[in-house]
Amino acid sequence: MKKILALFALIVLPVKTFAHVRYVLEENVDYRSLLGNNWGILKEGMLNTGFVVGTIVSLIVVGIIFELAHTKIFKKYFDGVKARLNSYHELIPWIIRLCLGIALIGAGSGHFHISPIMTASNALASLEVLLGFFFLAGFLLVPSAITAIVIFITGITQDTYFMGNLDFLALSIGLLVFHSARPGVDDILGISLLKYIKIHRKLLGLILRIGVGSAMIYLGLFEKILNPMLAHHVVGEFNLTSVIPVTAATWALATGIIETALGLIIVLGLFTRIAAIVGIIVISITFFFFNEAVFSHVTLFGVLSILAIEGYGFLGLDYFFSKKKAIENKDQFQSLA
Repeated sequence: MKKILALFALIVLPVKTFAHVRYVLEENVDYRSLLGNNWGILKEGMLNTGFVVGTIVSLIVVGIIFELAHTKIFKKYFDGVKARLNSYHELIPWIIRLCLGIALIGAGSGHFHISPIMTASNALASLEVLLGFFFLAGFLLVPSAITAIVIFITGITQDTYFMGNLDFLALSIGLLVFHSARPGVDDILGISLLKYIKIHRKLLGLILRIGVGSAMIYLGLFEKILNPMLAHHVVGEFNLTSVIPVTAATWALATGIIETALGLIIVLGLFTRIAAIVGIIVISITFFFFNEAVFSHVTLFGVLSILAIEGYGFLGLDYFFSKKKAIENKDQFQSLA
């Protein structure tokens, strides 16, 4: 029973390997040596009886929570939370600029090419710091955003691991969705280039969902399921099995499934706000266990925070469910009239 509860905790709160595994490897470890489809690790975790039982128990608990959320008391409370989140829409451009600015200043100061996996030349590092301050000040936002996008594209052409930083790209594009530079120097000086960017405002949620969700799916599949030795090594390196007494193989499999599933849910726009809040909580807890650079995740926090405010945006499954629910309520009202 104790083992089942431990596995349930692992499935619900995968707080330690839910991160960029490559960021936390020891400097003397050859990253490429840990690549490979070692299906034996996944098979070991998959055939664990406790893992299967824990999964079933977790699904039951999630179902109970879902039903409770539809009761009048909880629904009234959550409607209030949703209304307050909606009131934060005007802060979204500032959140985007703050996250991009901190990420770029942090990367440039550490001589990294956005991600800690790649070093930057002195010229690029200086440019990143300069762009970071431009974002914070709200100065030359359009050329700054375009330059940030080019820097990211340059990085991903050199190392596909930049897929795990798609949240940075999503925020850079997302900034162009807003046609206001307030608050910032551009607005004070009357520089209004943003209004000429013809990206519809309603696309913001879709852009951010695809960015952060795809990053999670990539990290879940690539680092944990398709290359389980990576996650398996980190579990041993940080002695995570002493925290939750399950095998390292179970850690690798469970965290890979959860990260991939959460990313897919976000991409599809299903329970978007809840998924974003869960993501924020889980990733926040990881900083208590890994010595990761904060700047490398600040854009991830930013995207998830905006999704918690913005919701599903365009083409999200939440929209179709809410639309269906609205039609059902209308039909029910008409039948009573």
